[in-house]
Amino acid sequence: MDGINDTQVDVAYRFGSSWAHNIFANKLDGTPFSEAVKRDLMKWRTTTGGNEDVRKHLDTITYKQYIEGELVVGLICGASPDAVCARAGHSLVSPMNARATISFPGGNTTFARHLVRSLIPDSMAGDLNFADVLNHSMNFDALDKKDSPTRMRLNASVIRVEHAGSGVTVTYEKNGKLHRTRASAAVMASAGWMNRHIVADLPNDIRSAYDEFQYAPAMSVNVALTNWRFLYKLEAPAVRYFDGGFGWSCNIRQNMVAGPYHPPLHPDKPTVLTFYLGLYSTGLPAAEQGKRGREQMLATSYADYEQAIRKQMTMLFADAGFNPKKDIAGIILNRWGHARVLQPPGFYYGREGKPSAREIVQRGFGRIAIAHAELNGHQNATGALAQGKRAPEQLLAKEI
Repeated sequence: MDGINDTQVDVAYRFGSSWAHNIFANKLDGTPFSEAVKRDLMKWRTTTGGNEDVRKHLDTITYKQYIEGELVVGLICGASPDAVCARAGHSLVSPMNARATISFPGGNTTFARHLVRSLIPDSMAGDLNFADVLNHSMNFDALDKKDSPTRMRLNASVIRVEHAGSGVTVTYEKNGKLHRTRASAAVMASAGWMNRHIVADLPNDIRSAYDEFQYAPAMSVNVALTNWRFLYKLEAPAVRYFDGGFGWSCNIRQNMVAGPYHPPLHPDKPTVLTFYLGLYSTGLPAAEQGKRGREQMLATSYADYEQAIRKQMTMLFADAGFNPKKDIAGIILNRWGHARVLQPPGFYYGREGKPSAREIVQRGFGRIAIAHAELNGHQNATGALAQGKRAPEQLLAKEI
């Protein structure tokens, strides 16, 4: 059970063979819980935010200690409640009156497209507005022009970054050949598990801090449907369940309308149903949970996943008319081995008066700033954009 955007759409919760709708908006009416449990759940669901002192305290205890139970945190934390700090789990509970969040067509690539169009106007036709950025194709030939003030080199992998003289040297591979370029400064926005190997002159304190960064896998599954009439009958485009089967949540998304992009949203039209899967091992340290989850995810065959997904959907939706043979057009697995930085107690504010590894890495060193989303605690667009803004400002403050 979680509190992520659950008041922004109609959500059906399955308890045994029965369904309850929008349970928190309806004060848990229709759920099988006792009155005492309902009171506790509503208190948990409506207790969000908090000042800095509260957040610091939540970083010293596990989420299990905070909620005194086994509620599911969700795959965003990467581990079970007994292994992550309460600060991480608590931050996922959105206020009951929170503004609706949106999901761009194509995912976070929309952010990247907008940034590229802003920096290199010739990279895309049209104006610098959302509809044009979403709908126009990218002109890749414009990204790496010699006289352009901003150049983006595609299909090039950076393998070494280090200080050299009064600047920074970057070595990269392209088409089987090594190239070297120089700059007055560099921002390492690549993931932490890469930075620790790429930055050759990384100071010992940052290198040691990176050793504390551990990761968990995440998997989402997109099921292409020929129709979603069965969800329409349930009166809920989002579903959450607690049977211990495959995943814990699935939903379709209302398509965004932007200029000529106006896909249909009708129960008899094709759409995509997305499942979210966490891979936890309750009782183990966060790092061990991440390791085991990664092994399990990558060792499981596509055929086994397909069978589990079809079985789960049949269990959930057969009574509403779902037929896997005619309703499923395809299944795509999205598997990421290091998708979630783990957040044990002390991740945000450190332990025993010492700074956290996150704070040490964020300092950067010399003419190299470090700016990946892990430093915000969650590997998402919000954290990436915040760090992307902070790092250049950090370098500029040094008057480099």
